[in-house]
Amino acid sequence: MAPAGFSNGQNSGTRPHMPYAAKPFSRPIRCSPLDVPGTGPALLGTFPNPFTATAIEFYEAALAAGHHVAAVGSSDSHDAGRVNDAFGAPIGHATTVVFAKELSERGIRNAIQAGHTYVKLLGNDGPDLRLEAATKGKPAIMGDTVGGNFAEMTATVLNVPPGATATLAVVRDGVTIETVPVTPPALVHQFTAFGPGRYRLELRGSNFVWALTTPIWVVQ
Repeated sequence: MAPAGFSNGQNSGTRPHMPYAAKPFSRPIRCSPLDVPGTGPALLGTFPNPFTATAIEFYEAALAAGHHVAAVGSSDSHDAGRVNDAFGAPIGHATTVVFAKELSERGIRNAIQAGHTYVKLLGNDGPDLRLEAATKGKPAIMGDTVGGNFAEMTATVLNVPPGATATLAVVRDGVTIETVPVTPPALVHQFTAFGPGRYRLELRGSNFVWALTTPIWVVQ
């Protein structure tokens, strides 16, 4: 089962939302996340925003340099309003989702610092992701490190809209190693992470990225 405590939060820079466990959304509280550069809307009409790819490349470069950085979505809005041009950044896109142990600023800050996050590039209504690795104790989740040189992992996709085109990609050290078509509304996919590396998920549409996760690190 995926962790029940994952919570959706729109991030307009510093506004994640932490829900109660029984509900998908609740009241906002403020914190200062570790920020991956914002890209504005993921889609410009029906075309992908070109800055999304560069932001993901920037994030991968930081991970490749050895930094355990949480994936955080940010609109990077400078005008506090919705705009429709390629350089605009409407508030609320993208959404950062965190697994927090408590409903508090400290709880969300700790979750982000632990890397227990994923990003929904199209906002709160986009599909959801889970990534877990089996361990001798409780399952490891996004942002965690697993020893033993390999790990059995479970990827879960939720809430894909009916009729949508979606593909789950497993990414190891910045390279896609597996793709799996997703039949809406959900998918559970198990795979083995062989060898040391960082393993994360991307959910891709026909010409854009729906969502991506912070990696799970596998070490010797």
